[in-house]
Amino acid sequence: MAVIQWTAKLHARHADFLILGQDDPKDAASYVAPNFVGNLVLDAGRPALVVPHTGSLHPPGENVLIAWDGSREAARAVADAQPLLESARYVSVDIVQHADGTREAPMGIDVAAWLDTHGVNASLSTTRTHIGADVGTSLLDRASDMQADLLVMGAYGHSRARERVFGGVTRPMLESMTLPVLMSH
Repeated sequence: MAVIQWTAKLHARHADFLILGQDDPKDAASYVAPNFVGNLVLDAGRPALVVPHTGSLHPPGENVLIAWDGSREAARAVADAQPLLESARYVSVDIVQHADGTREAPMGIDVAAWLDTHGVNASLSTTRTHIGADVGTSLLDRASDMQADLLVMGAYGHSRARERVFGGVTRPMLESMTLPVLMSH
């Protein structure tokens, strides 16, 4: 198992862009290398397009949703997705914010302005959710509502220990994604 992951990570670091399939819990390989895709996204240092293992897919990148939280990982993902964003027909920057306002999300106008300097006209939206609600599910619901064919997001913005104890968006997204997701760490 460790040899497979080490070899994949080594080869991934010499690639410009990774295209990976979502881990399929029904696939025997997922027992050999659990969370293979998540570990590769975290360790490779390259942007990765992760494709869901179920459903029908159309070429991604026409209708794009950006999950924005102002983090370094989100900024990296947007920069890595720039060629796709420049050719997209519709781009929306979405900020997930708790409905009671206890956790203020960063303003997204900064990333929208940066995108504009690169010829990408992006709209801004805020998705309100309740405390304790799964942010990943909120993002997937928003992507479905706007018929997005690609989600762009940063990956693993917290330490591994914090992700395990408190949770995060990356792991649940990798488990329940319904559309291709471009991730960067």
